[in-house]
Amino acid sequence: MGSFVEEEIGYNLVPADYFVDYVTFVASNKSLLKSQHIFHIVNKNVSYMSEIAAWIKKYNYNITLKEFKSWQQDFTAFSTNAESELGSLSTIFTDKLASTGLTIFEMLIEKIFPQMSSEIAVEEIAHGNLTCPKITYELFSKYLDQFVEKEGFLAPAHKTNKSA
Repeated sequence: MGSFVEEEIGYNLVPADYFVDYVTFVASNKSLLKSQHIFHIVNKNVSYMSEIAAWIKKYNYNITLKEFKSWQQDFTAFSTNAESELGSLSTIFTDKLASTGLTIFEMLIEKIFPQMSSEIAVEEIAHGNLTCPKITYELFSKYLDQFVEKEGFLAPAHKTNKSA
């Protein structure tokens, strides 16, 4: 689609490797499974769209930051395209909740979205020596390289210059 919302919202990005380690630890710990807690996997080190967009631009993808309403119109048109796999996500950005009159994404922008607590999860997994790393350009590149070069999930951009 080529654009992101320009709002500086902290995004909770969790690396896949950490997610796997976390789920494996919880699944192999019988007392955690019996606890009936919901474990929110949270990265306390938030990432911001401006830095993510800058990282993607280093791969020579054309990315622009847009005001939410303009981006929302573009996303709706893009996601309703028959070839798009994003259709199921569109309601997050387009459907307003009766209780607030806002979309879920607008609730994030307005900072009224319910915050997920990771206190129980952090306390319970402390014994597993698991720490969720901050998403850096190097870590982001590791996953993007996998999508582009090995899996063919994303079409490569122009000739890349991925220097940090």
